[in-house]
Amino acid sequence: MTSLDVSSLGWDEQFSSAFSDLDELADACPGELVPARVTRVDRGACDGLTPAGPLRATFSGAVLAAGAADPGSTPCVGDWI
Repeated sequence: MTSLDVSSLGWDEQFSSAFSDLDELADACPGELVPARVTRVDRGACDGLTPAGPLRATFSGAVLAAGAADPGSTPCVGDWI
């Protein structure tokens, strides 16, 4: 398995602190929460880089609905998800 140092993508202590606030969601999520830097966006999905390597993420209905009302509210290349 490939390992990526996400600090090379801009991950810093501020992002780490904000991400740790999501720990309470971890129990409600079926998988492990990991940060990812968005590298490509398609309709309803995006690609990202994580510490464990690349991943493909699909948008939830809530994100798609928000994007229909305000396209700028969906993830863009360079965002952290």
